[in-house]
Amino acid sequence: MRRANVNPILVCNGAPRGPALARLRAHAHRILVRRNVGRDIGAYRAATLYLNEQQLPASRVLYFNDSVIYLAGPELDRMVRQLAEGEYPVIGTFENHEFEHHIGSYAFSISAEVFGNRRMLKFWRAYRPYDVRPHAIHHGEIGLSRRMKKLGFNIDVIYSVDRLSAKLHAMDAVDILGLVKYMPMAWRSMFLDRTRQGPLGLGARLRGEFAARPPAPVQDKPRGLSTIGTVAPRPRGVVGASETDSAQYAAAQQELSKLALIDLLLGEISVHSQVHSGFGVYHVLMGAPLVKKDLLQRGIWVEHDCSLILSDMRPDLREAVMRQLINRGRPVHVRGIKRFMLHHGLE
Repeated sequence: MRRANVNPILVCNGAPRGPALARLRAHAHRILVRRNVGRDIGAYRAATLYLNEQQLPASRVLYFNDSVIYLAGPELDRMVRQLAEGEYPVIGTFENHEFEHHIGSYAFSISAEVFGNRRMLKFWRAYRPYDVRPHAIHHGEIGLSRRMKKLGFNIDVIYSVDRLSAKLHAMDAVDILGLVKYMPMAWRSMFLDRTRQGPLGLGARLRGEFAARPPAPVQDKPRGLSTIGTVAPRPRGVVGASETDSAQYAAAQQELSKLALIDLLLGEISVHSQVHSGFGVYHVLMGAPLVKKDLLQRGIWVEHDCSLILSDMRPDLREAVMRQLINRGRPVHVRGIKRFMLHHGLE
């Protein structure tokens, strides 16, 4: 944040004790202490209303919460600079199409115009912060994106499907297939099955159409005894129609196979919470430096998947990240009220 000229304002949902508060004061421009009510959206609300009342000038306001592990390095610096210096009124890191389209609340930024907009402040004043997760998502996270869209503020997303798609289209089909190992375990066998049935099945149909074509007509020649039943000689170096068609068919089949792979990958990533479903591909292909702490807790990923995806990290740092993920648990045999809360999004 210092490198991007950002003044951190820390919202503590609960009072930090002496030594911790002293450490925080060394880095924060201001520290707001509040009751632990309303999750991240409640903290955002408190800070937004307070800073507007204080009339502190800001060219942009960046929002971050602690549901994410931020991986230090050049990509994190680049992400913070894009959030701080971007031209769009609203810039998210990831987007989500579950329920309705919205940006994730864990890391995003807004312009001064959005921050001080009278109708945006009306949204924050009217919002009632509760700890129930569905309320925070539907009325807070989704409600915030809905209000910004309604007011006509354009939204950009740093790690978006269209940017990921551009990278995939620039790759070879074999390299794209190699990305399947960075997808959640439950999807990998499905990808391989669909890859076999889809592009190869289509290829078989094309081959059938090619075989059914009538042969190319024989060139007309004077009908003498020496020419009956023969084909006119072809000039050296000229490719025959059947050979050209075969080459074009092979190229078309390869392109269709590549497009099918891209469709399968993006089809699974784009319809879910992309910071979760696309964690592996976005990190490996685009260097995304965000790791949601609930990747294992929500049962989307398993330990060895996450360790493979983070293999570019220094071993001691990777182990520290993995411990944070593993210690939150994974739903293997969940029963009773815990199961009810997990299945209803209350955890």
